[in-house]
Amino acid sequence: MVSTLAAEVGVRVGFVDMPRILAESPQMQTARARIEQRFRSRNNDLSRREGTLKALEEQLRRDALTMNKTESDALSKTVLDERREIRRLRESLRSEFKARSDEELNQVAQDLNQAVREIAEVEGFDIVLTANVVYYSKRVDVTERVLARLKQAVEPSR
Repeated sequence: MVSTLAAEVGVRVGFVDMPRILAESPQMQTARARIEQRFRSRNNDLSRREGTLKALEEQLRRDALTMNKTESDALSKTVLDERREIRRLRESLRSEFKARSDEELNQVAQDLNQAVREIAEVEGFDIVLTANVVYYSKRVDVTERVLARLKQAVEPSR
């Protein structure tokens, strides 16, 4: 009924497959690479610290009975302090990663929306849907054209 009404009124509808755009667009791939590069060294540092903690915990488990109380207490305190510091660093990294990912996604969304707007205007679409669509035919799918526009937007800067 809605499609019949749309045809009678002459409404042109398009659809963009957002998960595909987010997976394949060069802007999103670049954003992911920037985020990964930005956090790589801190992730590596955190992994090294976790490895060190694991070794300290193993040493404590293995040698606790043969150590004197002062040594055992000192190693226990070192393990506890390192656990806390790793937890703090992990939370800080997670928080910064989320904030940076949100920033990057917002920029990609702006680029995507601009590409969709341009295609809609040039090709005469009245509405372009991106979510909560139960069914769409390939005839209204403009995902390929949006991807082409996004790739074209990156070409000059390469």
